[in-house]
Amino acid sequence: LMQRILTYPCVHIEETKINIQGTDQYVCVFTDGNYVVLKLTKTREATLVHDILSNYYGVLILIVYFGLSIYYILLISSLV
Repeated sequence: LMQRILTYPCVHIEETKINIQGTDQYVCVFTDGNYVVLKLTKTREATLVHDILSNYYGVLILIVYFGLSIYYILLISSLV
């Protein structure tokens, strides 16, 4: 399913902290608007996302929180 999402020209990625039986963990959400994949990780390290997106060429839509402000960022991967 992840490979299918990565064929779409625009992918939205979200991350949120959750608590499972008293332990904080993080869920990374990947979607192309039709399909959704959730990846659970114990840390906020970017390794998971880097590994998944290493061969992706397209537009990434992210929401980044800085204090009370929300910034929408469009990142276009290199097509080279």
